[in-house]
Amino acid sequence: HDAIVSIIAHELMHVHSYRLMTNFEFMFGFLLYYLDFSGLIKTEHATDLLVLENNIDLAGGLIGYRRWVYAQLTAKQVATKRKEYMTPEEIVDYIENHLE
Repeated sequence: HDAIVSIIAHELMHVHSYRLMTNFEFMFGFLLYYLDFSGLIKTEHATDLLVLENNIDLAGGLIGYRRWVYAQLTAKQVATKRKEYMTPEEIVDYIENHLE
């Protein structure tokens, strides 16, 4: 349940970010996302951060989901996912540095 809520929050953050963009920004961002792997990484990491900044309680769900996804994939696919999205370790580091 926590993982599902966290992933829905992640996807809704994409929608929120897109709504704040001009048409030009959206199209340029779309091109970067699909044509340049670093654009995808920046977008997905920024979206994960937005989720955590808005509700740090969703961190556990993101971690659980990532661990579940990794268990379904080959080592090569896991390596790619670990580049694209914040890893469980990066999420834990974020929590440790942002909780008071």
